[in-house]
Amino acid sequence: RKWWDKAQSLGLPTPPALLWGPGEELDPDVLNEVAFTGGYELENAMNALAGAVLLGVPLPEALARLKTVEPLPMRLQEIEAKDGGKLIEDTYSSDLDSLRLALEQLMMQQGASKKWAVLSTLATPKLTAVAQAMVDKMELDRIWWVKDRAEVRDLVTAFEGFSLRDTTVLIKGQRRFKLEQLAITLRRQHHSTWAEINLGAMRRNLQKFQAKLQPNTLVMAMVKASGYGTGSFEIARALEEMHIDYLGVAFAQEALSLRAQGIQCPILVLNSEAAQLPMLAQSGCEVELFDMHQLKDWLAAPQQEHLLQVHIKVDTGMHRLGFQPSALQELLGVLQSRKDIVVNGIMTHLSASNNSEEDAFTKAQLAQFQSACDEIRRHYPSAKAHALNSYGIARHTEAQHEMVRLGLGLYGLGTYDGIDRLEEVLAWKCTVSQVGVLQPGETLGYSRAFKAIEITHYATLPVGYADGLQRSLSLGKGAVYIRGKRCAILGSVCMDMVMVELGDLQIGPGEEAVLIGPEQSAETMAKDAGTISYEILTGLGARIPRLYLQD
Repeated sequence: RKWWDKAQSLGLPTPPALLWGPGEELDPDVLNEVAFTGGYELENAMNALAGAVLLGVPLPEALARLKTVEPLPMRLQEIEAKDGGKLIEDTYSSDLDSLRLALEQLMMQQGASKKWAVLSTLATPKLTAVAQAMVDKMELDRIWWVKDRAEVRDLVTAFEGFSLRDTTVLIKGQRRFKLEQLAITLRRQHHSTWAEINLGAMRRNLQKFQAKLQPNTLVMAMVKASGYGTGSFEIARALEEMHIDYLGVAFAQEALSLRAQGIQCPILVLNSEAAQLPMLAQSGCEVELFDMHQLKDWLAAPQQEHLLQVHIKVDTGMHRLGFQPSALQELLGVLQSRKDIVVNGIMTHLSASNNSEEDAFTKAQLAQFQSACDEIRRHYPSAKAHALNSYGIARHTEAQHEMVRLGLGLYGLGTYDGIDRLEEVLAWKCTVSQVGVLQPGETLGYSRAFKAIEITHYATLPVGYADGLQRSLSLGKGAVYIRGKRCAILGSVCMDMVMVELGDLQIGPGEEAVLIGPEQSAETMAKDAGTISYEILTGLGARIPRLYLQD
């Protein structure tokens, strides 16, 4: 519509292929396969589409081309700051639209009692005045506007005396102001290895699984084990902003921590103890009920103060947790005697939903689960049933019931029937600490595990098994990538360091090395280590800072 109006104002002919005009809406169904979903990226995509049509490209062809375009990471990112604070940083550009989006992200921060902003002036005094009026409407605790690099240098000095505890700072400005100098000062100091978490990739993965489901089917996103290594609160908050229906965690403390940090959406705790139920009920969390022993403390009182919301776990063959189908009648008798317990869900766990050779067993599990659902729903007709995990969503879609549980696939791992182009959410990187040369006969590392038979160039990286780089990757079984080249691990992985072979690469300290990324997925690393990708992700060390990228 913008391009149409512009063409009209310039007296340009309207291309015959332009199928929409002022006041008309393009049928939204044609955008279902377009990868752009955020407000600003969708607006950019629509402007590009309208521009192509204005220049004479037929709309069907333009749409077909647009469907092949993948979003690129933007510059806005969340970074851990000193004193336990947080930075929202984009020191590359600033205009009214991007400033508005950055401010919205700042205002959505939960758990931060103070919100500060350091902003550069815009391209013209008029634009700056509009921006200042927009910022003045925000309830920010402190605002700094910088007009030149000298003011940035002064702020660097001033901020050295500020504590960022319980504070989120937005740093947003055009490249010429060099605001990255301030950002570097405020970042948490850490050893030179980090993880990048692409929240846009997570959103697109979620949408691809949702496309397999009926519109009214709920999705529970699993954020247990610190969000599979990506960070539980940050991921939970991002998912809440994506309007996720439920979050799933393993233990009570995970749920209570999310509640304390302001997460409001429903949370299911998969493994809780009897003594924890009152706290979970008070916080509005729901619990997986898998054994009568869990209820012993709750049933000891005639009536509890808060309502306990449970999902009955039925063991249909996993034989890990859950009630046997034969025990459901006794359980239902107990539950019906209590007005302070409500059954919100019915669940089971599939043992081999990813394995086509076990489909007969999976179907038997699902049939047994359906029978259990029928029995329970005679007393609790509104209870939501959920059995499918990521592989189940792809391979046994017909059994989606009212809800599904999305775990590994949300993070971009695994190969799923009918679901393509998942994006790995986590990347793991570090910088080279030192480079060296071994002469023939010289050895490297503990126990002299590697002995050079020729001149060998190597690099030492500041990452080890304390960070989650498994020792089973020692002696060349694993590798990192530098400048796109595979560099095998030499000798044994140490606690805090590892050495890799450089071959003919000529690099120095500070060069970036990729442990997990486009060159090497977590699944590839897991295969080299003789384990599974779950273990790689959840083993990522707590001392590694997570950088959250918005695209």
